[in-house]
Amino acid sequence: MIVDEFIHRYYFDTISTLGYECFVEDAIPETLPYPFVVLREVQCIERFSPCPMWVSYVTIDIVTGSKNKIGRVPSLQIAEDIHTAIKSSVGYTDEGYRVNSTYTTNSTPLSESDSINNVYRNIRTYVHQVSIVS
Repeated sequence: MIVDEFIHRYYFDTISTLGYECFVEDAIPETLPYPFVVLREVQCIERFSPCPMWVSYVTIDIVTGSKNKIGRVPSLQIAEDIHTAIKSSVGYTDEGYRVNSTYTTNSTPLSESDSINNVYRNIRTYVHQVSIVS
């Protein structure tokens, strides 16, 4: 397994364990009940110094919505649940890889409305250091 696939599985497993639907950006069903999480981008860069590892950047999009104006609280609560789970799973090891550290580089709340729904989104970017387990 390559590190990109490891990171995808890491996120899908973590988010699914919390009970939220998770999709990759190009495979979102047309009709989908809120809330759900979109795995937007996974980028892995190999580093060799001070030791061989990958730095991976992961962008997730937490999407909540309602016909009523419910505010951002559900979106922020889901973001906090995911953040806590991702941060607490540092040290996670599977398929020869290990997540050594995790931190957030960006958090952007967005809202939009149409004639039917009020949609609230929380876009977050995480950075991980991933190493090979011998």
